[in-house]
Amino acid sequence: MSTRAQAPVAPVEGRKLGHVPGLDGIRAIAALAVVGFHLRLAVFGNGDIGVDIFFVLSGFLITSILLTRTPPGGRVDFRDFYRRRALRLLPAYFAVVFACVVAECFSDYGATFKGAVFGSFYVANWVQAIQGTGLGTLSHAWSLSIEEQFYLVWPALLGLLLHRFGWNGRALLKAVAALLASAWLLVAALALVDAPARVASNATPTRAVELLFGALLAIYVATPSLSGDLAPRRGRSAVALAGVAALVALLGLIVLTGTTPDEDSLIGWPVISVLTCTVIYACLRHVPAVTAPLGVRPMVEIGRRSYGLYLWHFPIFVIVDTRWGLDSTSARLGALAVTVVVVMLSYRFVEQPFLRRKDAAAPETIEPADAAPALSSPAVAPTSA
Repeated sequence: MSTRAQAPVAPVEGRKLGHVPGLDGIRAIAALAVVGFHLRLAVFGNGDIGVDIFFVLSGFLITSILLTRTPPGGRVDFRDFYRRRALRLLPAYFAVVFACVVAECFSDYGATFKGAVFGSFYVANWVQAIQGTGLGTLSHAWSLSIEEQFYLVWPALLGLLLHRFGWNGRALLKAVAALLASAWLLVAALALVDAPARVASNATPTRAVELLFGALLAIYVATPSLSGDLAPRRGRSAVALAGVAALVALLGLIVLTGTTPDEDSLIGWPVISVLTCTVIYACLRHVPAVTAPLGVRPMVEIGRRSYGLYLWHFPIFVIVDTRWGLDSTSARLGALAVTVVVVMLSYRFVEQPFLRRKDAAAPETIEPADAAPALSSPAVAPTSA
């Protein structure tokens, strides 16, 4: 009687990858794409894909950190995870909420008070998915809400999967791939029943397509028997060529226009996810043609401040657009100048004090992408979805 050969166990071990400058560069590309999109610059006609890039990067980094900070066979330290997330996200976020509420007291920028309430409870995405209305200068809170809901659910779900599959990388990859496929099928089902495009765009279960692509890559990288030693790849290696091609393709997609919402969700999200994962992997393998442009100091510095850039640029742009219009070069330059100053001050006096507390006794590790940039209509209006 013959027996089927069992596939060898591929243990998930986790890896302390250290600071990877190229990943900051990816954040910078995503953030700049969204800023350019909201400035209505033609070259950033499809710059809203920055949100997709951020979701993939976030899924990868959050999963990597959870695996790195959880000993093999152990349990996820939820207290440590949520403490670090709160110190990273909440100070700057509530500073923006406070500033927007104060601004709303002196002028009408739409439903900002409503945005402050729903954004503070991190359910802004569901308000926009169900009602299809903006939330004033806080309309961009929808993407933060998706991120926070992912942070709430994913650590516990990942812990259950690790317990169920005994830290077996192959089994874990199959389980997460099944979750990803289910999320994509939900996107397809919504398209088949002609549900409003805003539902798939704002619902966390559908956006999980991108987050879970990043998680898949994290599990693969954290399983050395599958991913190898992460040695540098140079020259004409397959990893190097794929990384360069993926980076060029992502940059090219930023200027692409004319797609439909269904095409964006059914085809665009998986394609952008694969391309982003490929660029991330190329950064981890130290492909010079990828890490050289992404890892230069300006890109790294923008990437480190991408959370503040995400938070502050949208309300500033809305205020400028409401008062003076955002179609002239002078208005755009003025809005950018104010944004840069505010972001720098926020990073120095609001974010950094809490970042130092977060990392006070922490081992060196990669840092998560903290929030996806906002996605709204090109009009940058208070009622944008």
